[in-house]
Amino acid sequence: MKFGICIGMDSEKIRALKKYGYDYAESSFSAIAKATDEEFEKFRTALETEGLKAECANGFLPGELRVTGNSVNNEALASFMKEFEKKNG
Repeated sequence: MKFGICIGMDSEKIRALKKYGYDYAESSFSAIAKATDEEFEKFRTALETEGLKAECANGFLPGELRVTGNSVNNEALASFMKEFEKKNG
């Protein structure tokens, strides 16, 4: 069994995960997609440095991106997904 914990994209918490014996970090899809390239690189580097992976993520879409009802913005959804794909290939 592996143990992980949700830390968002907090690079400081990654060091604590390793220190306390966690096996992986959980992040947020929406935080990753919204992160600047610099923020994402800091997060990715911290994981790599500590020998951890972000094996799962939560919060696939931010609340402002609706997928039902009259206010669905397909262009915004597509843009969001492209940003996430760019960072996570």
